[in-house]
Amino acid sequence: MVRMGFHERWISLIMECISTVSYSFLINGEPTGHITLTRGSPPRASLLECQKIQEILATYEKASGQQLNRAKTTLFFSRNTPQAMQEGLKDILGVEKCLSRQWYKLSLTYTMNCFKLPVTLCKEIEEASAKAKGSFAWRSILKAKDLIKFGLSWRVGDRTKIPIKGSNWLIDEGHRRVLSPLTNVPMDTRVAELIHGSPPTWNVNKACPIVTLIWDSALDFSELWNSVPMSFRDLVRKVVHSASDLLLEKFAVTCWLLWHKHNHDRLNLPSEDYSQTRNRAQAYLHEYLSVTTEEKAKKPKPPPVRWKLPLTNYYKVNFDGAIFKESNAGGIGVVIRDNAGMVIATLSQKVHGTHTVEMIEALAAKRAIIFAKEVGVADVEFEGDAENVIRDLSSNDPIHTPYGLVLEDATAMLQEFQRFSMSHTRRSGNTVAHALARRASECNSSLIWMEEVPPDITHVLLNDFFALN
Repeated sequence: MVRMGFHERWISLIMECISTVSYSFLINGEPTGHITLTRGSPPRASLLECQKIQEILATYEKASGQQLNRAKTTLFFSRNTPQAMQEGLKDILGVEKCLSRQWYKLSLTYTMNCFKLPVTLCKEIEEASAKAKGSFAWRSILKAKDLIKFGLSWRVGDRTKIPIKGSNWLIDEGHRRVLSPLTNVPMDTRVAELIHGSPPTWNVNKACPIVTLIWDSALDFSELWNSVPMSFRDLVRKVVHSASDLLLEKFAVTCWLLWHKHNHDRLNLPSEDYSQTRNRAQAYLHEYLSVTTEEKAKKPKPPPVRWKLPLTNYYKVNFDGAIFKESNAGGIGVVIRDNAGMVIATLSQKVHGTHTVEMIEALAAKRAIIFAKEVGVADVEFEGDAENVIRDLSSNDPIHTPYGLVLEDATAMLQEFQRFSMSHTRRSGNTVAHALARRASECNSSLIWMEEVPPDITHVLLNDFFALN
């Protein structure tokens, strides 16, 4: 400081600050000792003091039951420490690992997250090259530096340093850079050419003149194009809420054709000129409307189907399934009637778990077969309103799905009946079984009624009975 020309008074104040600094150690939460640093050679610990540290650590291990993991303990030495002294300290402390300055740099990664490091040290780390001597781990980290740089993205500020082409500056995850060829944009063009002002807004004067001509030529889009600049999402939202007839359809077809043309140009594939975009959009839209708005012949509504009596000496077993989305469960309904229409037995059962519609119908068919066996009927007509279940039960083709396995079990049990048949009906001919399946949402297991139905669906049974007459 004297050589640099500082005043003696100032030098004395600085030296007073340096010479009066002292340190203490916290032992059991209490400051202990009073260490004052002095100018000159730093104090060196003797071998006796090193052994004393070992005794203190051994006492701590016995008292706490915790042992120092010497395999994970590391010693750092400066380059001025003789090798013989390093080996001696390693033997006394029982530590095997001794790291160099390069590893010392590597250990700074965590430190840099917590403390401010000298500028010179930061630059030394940044300028480290793969040719620098170091461990395999350190060289591996340096090898990955280019990969890390490739994944970095710009944080857009004044936009004057970010190239439009070849730079990661877009905000979309997985789509950080502009993929379009941008043949008319010079390589050194900056993002500031596209975005300006504060808060930043898109520079609409830089829009593609060809695309602008296409949108300007369509009168339907003139109001949108001349409005305040907005994001594509806001533009689509405005198109959707527009009162103009078929504006959304026209907008979608035009955008698709522009994107299609762009991709062909990017891949150097032949394509029509941009001037044909509007005509092609009108042709595509006209073709689409001619197909979707074609008046289809209305099919006459079939008359309602009623439940019919089974053949003489047969019993009819109607079954149906239902799904309760609010409780992630399903229901099964089964009713067995004789050839006079009298009820033999009814069942309402809840099925826990989430199932598809076809699986619930297959489970209902299987439960109906089991229920008929439990009741003891031998000649049976099974009837349900799930056409695919009836068809698959009557087929010999295997179905390698859980649904097919359920039907396979049901088909095997059918062979135990003396005589049986399978038939399909519509919902109006299966009302009792449907009502039993729907009411299963109110029960926790299986409910069975012999020679009657639950009181709350008696009117459904009477409708079937009166329809017979």
